[in-house]
Amino acid sequence: MTAVPDDLIKKSIRLPADLDAYVDQQKGTTWTDKLCRILEDYRSGEETRAERMAYYENWIKASQKKIDEQNRQIYTVARALDHLHRAMDDLNNLPFT
Repeated sequence: MTAVPDDLIKKSIRLPADLDAYVDQQKGTTWTDKLCRILEDYRSGEETRAERMAYYENWIKASQKKIDEQNRQIYTVARALDHLHRAMDDLNNLPFT
């Protein structure tokens, strides 16, 4: 049995029936204990969510750098091909006698 802390604050809340049922289905000895566990899990999860968000933001930045570099390379190749195409056109338009 979980010990009930002495510093509990009494609150009167109104919940929809489905949320009350959800809380009641959780592990714990009392409804208050169950709700506190849900809230503590949520609070401890905030740090994990923040870490994951930072990871994904860094991953997005790194991916964007790769995409930008590939775009520069594609542009360079496209320019070279355009110059080659113009040179071929110029060669094809030379008068051969």
